[in-house]
Order: sequence, then C-alpha cells, then structure tokens
Amino acid sequence: MKFNFKNVLLSVGIFAFALFTFYVPNAQAVAVNGATKTDVTPGTQFSLFKGVPVFRLLVNNTGGTSDAITSLSPTPSGTVNDTLITLHFYNDLNNNGYVDQGDTDLLASAAFAVDDVIQTFDITDVPVAAGGSASIIVTADGTGALLNAQNFTLSFTAGTSVLMTVQPLGSFPLTNANALTINASTAPSLTIADGTADPADPHTAAASDTNVVVKQLAIGATAGTSDSVVSLAPTPTGTENDNLNISSVGFYIDSGSTPGQVDETDIHLVTTPATYTADDVRTVFTFSSPVQVAAGSIVNILMVYNLGSGVTPANTLYAEIAVAGDVIAGSGTAVNTPTSTISSLITISGVSADIAIASSKITSSNTVLVTFADPGQNLASVDYTKWHVDVNGGGVTPLDPASAVVTSAGTPWTVTLTFSGTPFSDTATAYLAAVGLYVDASGVTDTNGDTNAVVGHAASTAITDGQSPTFTAARTALNTTVLT
Repeated sequence: MKFNFKNVLLSVGIFAFALFTFYVPNAQAVAVNGATKTDVTPGTQFSLFKGVPVFRLLVNNTGGTSDAITSLSPTPSGTVNDTLITLHFYNDLNNNGYVDQGDTDLLASAAFAVDDVIQTFDITDVPVAAGGSASIIVTADGTGALLNAQNFTLSFTAGTSVLMTVQPLGSFPLTNANALTINASTAPSLTIADGTADPADPHTAAASDTNVVVKQLAIGATAGTSDSVVSLAPTPTGTENDNLNISSVGFYIDSGSTPGQVDETDIHLVTTPATYTADDVRTVFTFSSPVQVAAGSIVNILMVYNLGSGVTPANTLYAEIAVAGDVIAGSGTAVNTPTSTISSLITISGVSADIAIASSKITSSNTVLVTFADPGQNLASVDYTKWHVDVNGGGVTPLDPASAVVTSAGTPWTVTLTFSGTPFSDTATAYLAAVGLYVDASGVTDTNGDTNAVVGHAASTAITDGQSPTFTAARTALNTTVLT
C-alpha cells in the first residue's frame, strides 16, 4: 500500500485546528467595560449645602458577560478642605441625572478623610449586564465651615478608580468640567408661591384615582446663590380621612410638556414617609436627595394624591403649606415668603348610599307613604322589589309591594308603595320598628345617582297608622251636633 504523507499532514492540520477552535474561548464571553462621564453644573453654593450633584459616571459593558461595580475611588481637588465635604452615591437607574423613583442609595456616604487625596468608597454592588450600562450620580454636602470663593472638583483618575472584575477603559482622568464654588458672604433665599399651572378650585376626584394634582408649587432661589429643598410639610384638612384613604402622597418636578399635570417626562421624587401619618396632621415629607434650585431659577413641584378605594363621595381634601418651617432649605436659611400656600379644594365624586328614611305611614288599605330626610337632590327612581314589611319578624315571609312610584321628587321627598290586595284593611293597622319597613340596597335613587342607606329587618322602621278616622263636631242648633 502506498503511504500518502500529504493526506496525513492535512488530517493532522484539520484535527489541530478543530482542537484550537474547541478550546479557545469566545472573545465576547467576557465583560468589556468602558467608563465615561456626563458633566454636571454644581453652581455657586452657600457654605452649607446638601445633595448637590458633582459627578455623573456611566459604565457601558459591550462584552458577553455581566460585571459589577463594587467600589469607587474618586479624587477631590480645589481649594476647599475636602474633609468638610461628604459624598453620596446613587444608582441612577434611568440615567436622567436626577435621584428619582427607582434609584437606590448605594450606602457609602462619607466625608473625605484627607484633603486632596483619593479615597475608596465601598458601595453596594451595581450590576452592569452584558450589553448594558450603569449610571451613578455622586452628590455632595458641605458644612458651614467652607470659606468664600473656595471651589471643589471631583475626578476619577484611572480605570482602577472604578473597581470591576474587568477594569474599565476610558479617557482617564475623568474630571467634571465645572467646579462647585462657595459664596459664603451671600446667604441664599428660597421663595415659595402658587405655580402658574396650579389646579382649578374646586375640582373633583374619584375612588382609586392616581396622580390627582393637589398643588403646583413654584420654588425659586434668588440670584447669586443656589439652594435646595430638603423637605416639605403640608397640613391636610377636609372631611376625608387623609391617613386611611390617601394611599400615597407624591411629588414631581413638573418639567414635562403639560404644566400642572403628571406626564412621562416629569421627575418622580422619592419621599419618606409615603403618606400622611395621621388624619388632619402636619406631616414632614423628606426627599431621598434634596431638590436643587439653581440661583435665579424656579423649580415647579407638583404635589399629588393617589386615592384609595375607601374614599367617601362628597368628602373633601385640602392641604396647606404655611411656609414657616414647612419648607426646609438645604442651606438652613429661612424661606423668604410670609404667606401661606393653600391647595385647591378636591371633592370626592361618585355615588353614596346615604338617603335616609324619615318616616313611613299607611295611607290606604294597600299603600304606604315613605318620606325621606333631605337627600340633597331630587328623587329620581324607586325599585319596589327592594322594599319589604317585616310582618312576621326576622325577615321571614315579609309583605312585599307590587309596585312603587315617586310621589314627590322634591320636598318632602316621598315614594308610595302599593301592595296587592288590601293588607291594611283594618283602619287601625300599624307596625312597630321591630316588624316594620326595611329596604335593600338601591331601593331609591336621586338625580346625583346616590342611593338609600340599607335598612335590615332587625332595624326596620316603624309604620304608623294613617287611616284611623278623625272627627270634628260642630253644634248647628240647640239640639243638633254635626259630626264630620
């Protein structure tokens, strides 16, 4: 047999190539991370400030395996003594540059230990999915010991400053282009007023309605120094139970396309607590990160209610921000507005079951006249199948009408129940409350759609006698008296 050396070499080469292909890992089965920044404008701040964004970090993973950011090591610079600066870190889930609904505190808040020295902050791990990204907002607080004209800037100097399994690449150092500048000589001044798109007064809302706008607040900072809003403390009033039936109180930065209404581009802020702590009691709502108000600008904040299913029709909701102590500024300075800001009146719409029976009376051998307390509206309809006379007690085989009509839609608001035969032929017939008239739900309605309060057989209404004859006597002659 002739040995084919060329074929052997070819086979070996194919086998080796197959092994190489089998064992070499897919280059995309690793994380490929890149770090970039979006510049923020911290502006001019007073010597005491809170929650000012000083850096936005974005990490993209174009690889085939997820990774996570486990710590951050920023470097401070500038003339400020950095030990007087405290940083906070937030996972900006929707990458919009605001600490809002869905964002999480990464629980690494701390001051710099040494001035102008890089420091590592062990944050809660931020996952970066394969083909995905993560955005982190860094905010700063400053103490009142900061001096006039000092400045502060934050940088990430190298890929090692953003600790991940695979070190991110990027155009390091990443330095925020705009410094935070201190103006210690000009105290900021916040103002608060009704917004130009404040809701009309009054307006209505229904059970389970969401984002019911209660108030639009226009909060401004006078020119020169920026400030922030740490908390708002409205006092609710009205007849509705604010604690039990307002599921949550929400706040939005009203920056969307429709002022005065919640829309997709408004910034949903996070507050604690979620709703009022008690009925008609002032409650302090603290923002997860203070709302920034740049010098010379106005920020419109919408205050909204999400209503529960238990609200009662015709009840009202009302709120007031009295300004003094109800708006807390990050600078600690008083809000420069002496007047109260009061919400529009909200009335709960819908039907109620509150039409009450005032009395009932037998008016003939087969009719009962039912009179109602003032329902607030004219009567509209009556359903005879809902009415019963509890003649045997306990609701057993009651006497039921064959028909019914509204006999007086307005004052004195009456309906007449007509029964088959002549059940009240005895002209002295009457029924005690224990065995009287009772009614199921929807026995009568008014023009507002309200219906009657249910009366059970155990609490039935007495039916009085309206048939017993009454007599008058008139003497017409010496020996004659006429009975009528």
